[in-house]
Amino acid sequence: MKKLALALALSLTACGAANLDDVIVRDARTVNNTAALSIEAAQSTAELLYRAEQLAVVERESAKPGATKETVRTAVEKVRSQWAPVKELFRRAREAQARLAVLLRAGAAAVEVVAAVGEMTALQTEIAKTLSEARSRLGG
Repeated sequence: MKKLALALALSLTACGAANLDDVIVRDARTVNNTAALSIEAAQSTAELLYRAEQLAVVERESAKPGATKETVRTAVEKVRSQWAPVKELFRRAREAQARLAVLLRAGAAAVEVVAAVGEMTALQTEIAKTLSEARSRLGG
């Protein structure tokens, strides 16, 4: 099956696409596959940053004079509340990627595919910005 897909892909690029819609759909398939991996990798990074930020807060708050379990717990809850929108962002990105996959399988019109790619790309950009901000909070 992989050999057939490779042969078809090579023949399409060698002969040129039949029209602009074919080019859009072909490129959208690549974007979709790449996005699935990218979102997964970003979510793994986010989980690491989330845990690191919680540990840093626990360390910092515990070192303060007069620190109590409650003050540490409150600081950790603040971190958790900061990350709640990030989890929602990843949920929306996964949904956008799944919508694009459905459109591609259904043979949707190029204009629908382009809109779905735009939505997913915007979410990926927002994810990158969010992770950058989290790294900054950790001093990295």
